[in-house]
Amino acid sequence: MAIDLHLHTKFSDGTSSLSEILNNAENLNLTSIAITDHEIVTDVSKLKKKTKIDIIQGCEVSVNWKTIKDSKESGIHLLFYFVQEHSPLSNKLKEIRKNKIKRNEKIINNLNNLGFKINKSVLIPSKNEVIGRPHIAKAMLEGGYVKSTQEAFDKFLGNGKPAYVDDHHLEIETLLKLSNESKSVCVLAHPHTLKIDSRRNEFNKKNWIDEKLFDYISELKKLGVDGIEAYYPLYNSNSINQLIDISKKLNMIYTGGSDYHGKNKPNLFMGFGYENNKINIPDLISENLHSYHEKL
Repeated sequence: MAIDLHLHTKFSDGTSSLSEILNNAENLNLTSIAITDHEIVTDVSKLKKKTKIDIIQGCEVSVNWKTIKDSKESGIHLLFYFVQEHSPLSNKLKEIRKNKIKRNEKIINNLNNLGFKINKSVLIPSKNEVIGRPHIAKAMLEGGYVKSTQEAFDKFLGNGKPAYVDDHHLEIETLLKLSNESKSVCVLAHPHTLKIDSRRNEFNKKNWIDEKLFDYISELKKLGVDGIEAYYPLYNSNSINQLIDISKKLNMIYTGGSDYHGKNKPNLFMGFGYENNKINIPDLISENLHSYHEKL
């Protein structure tokens, strides 16, 4: 894998610093990376001065989309690339972060009503940090309430679970309008979550790339989504090729990344994904992404 366009740092729900990300990228001989923290545009300007690696500034945002609204296990995340710090999109993210703080408090209230004792003080963000469900899951693990953060999601924090709250999300149309105004490129992250929760054991047994998924992506294209994330650690070569075919049929770009979160996602490595299912994302994808952006 020569590039990785889906990376999270300690400023959202990852554990690695920007310097650690850069060191890993250089050791892996990556030619292009993208920092895509949740609901915040992490400034990579200083990082760019230290390396010849192409570093794309972006973010990942969860949104509301009425088409999948009634499915408890579905969700939609969008990756935005080439986002400037003071662009309309970046400015709007400040509102989402404020709403997310209130959302986190509601989740903790739900957990406490279920009999847990989670102190809200452990979830106070610093100036450049976004706290989310993974942090709450970690607090549950440290409190001895679950055996793993995965269990916390499976039983309490995942979509449709007893403590779940998602009222901080904005409508997809709002975010796409701001992305357009900001001259950013919008890509659908890990397309399988439109239909299924990847944490469920039966994920790989399902024929999830079907006519329904095609219709979903086609509708997103009409709304203004520019591309889809075709390369992803959970996908085998057949799934990747099918997603690439969909992107070509709909005249969309396609990207890929590891969705690296550091220690928060054990056994998922920056640069190639899982050891038992390595993905190889060619340089051409980054080149096409830059070319597409230049035309906006």
